[in-house]
Amino acid sequence: MGLKEKIAYRFFWTLAWIAAKSLFRFSTVNKERLPKKTPYILAPVHRSYIDSPLGGLITLRRVRFLAKESIWNSRL
Repeated sequence: MGLKEKIAYRFFWTLAWIAAKSLFRFSTVNKERLPKKTPYILAPVHRSYIDSPLGGLITLRRVRFLAKESIWNSRL
């Protein structure tokens, strides 16, 4: 990821974090246990559709999402 992409990612991450904090009550438990440099898998409990996007806000690192194919083919 180049410098422009890093700046854009951080900017939009910050906007999303501010919006999420003002609209929802959420907290992170044991955040200090997340590895600083090595990859890890974050698996939210999916109590609602917003769990996955909010899960991406617990870390400043770039997040990649994985979902089964039927999710992308469904109509909202």
